[in-house]
Amino acid sequence: MAGPGCWLAAWALEGLTAADQRVSRLPVLSSTAQYGMPPFVVALLIGVGWGLMATFSWAWTPDPGKARRRRATAFAMGRLVESARTGVTINDVPQYDLYIRVGPGEGGEFIGRYRTLVPASEAALLRRGTPLPVRYNPANHDTVRLADLDDAAVQRAVIDWRVERGLLSAAHSRALRDGVETPASVTALRPTGRRRDGEVEMTLTLLMAPEDGAAWEAESTGFVDPDALSAIQVGSPVLAWYLPGAPFGPAVEVRR
Repeated sequence: MAGPGCWLAAWALEGLTAADQRVSRLPVLSSTAQYGMPPFVVALLIGVGWGLMATFSWAWTPDPGKARRRRATAFAMGRLVESARTGVTINDVPQYDLYIRVGPGEGGEFIGRYRTLVPASEAALLRRGTPLPVRYNPANHDTVRLADLDDAAVQRAVIDWRVERGLLSAAHSRALRDGVETPASVTALRPTGRRRDGEVEMTLTLLMAPEDGAAWEAESTGFVDPDALSAIQVGSPVLAWYLPGAPFGPAVEVRR
């Protein structure tokens, strides 16, 4: 169907060239003229409709930002480079721009921006170098979004990334992938003195306490982000995974 601009242009052309101004060759104008409505009134109504369409076109125009986010399917690990407040506050929660250096498996590194609300209680976690799993659009690196850590594919990718960087042993990765999950409590911890990629190595003594079996003690040594140390103090409840054939070398998950 022709747009309002085409109707107005055709009506104006008829006004300049038609001999009989009471009859229009345009179907809408001619049919309404039969009921006593002058063509110029219909043209005026079309013009008003055109203005309304132009004013409210945002309501049905696709948001290119949303389209780019929908195409953010590629996954990679990144590290926080910088965080800055945008000046916007929603329900007393400040908004931040997080600038994340992303290292995809193929192609060079890039820095993408992720805009989010960060409560004051969590602002201290915005530490330079913090690892963050992200999804991004390979055709547009300007913005990224945080990957869903509840997604099994994302969990596997994070495990692989930590193994590649030496932050997780092969035995612990097997326990996380194929092991038995059980609640546990920290009964002792001590640092080994080693550091890697900003993380510290800790040896934890755990009381493994499955709901349907006898409890036992086990030790686990691995690298931990310093910001997560408050979650593994003596008495802290944690989740642990162990292989049935090797119950004394469990992997521990600590989420902030």
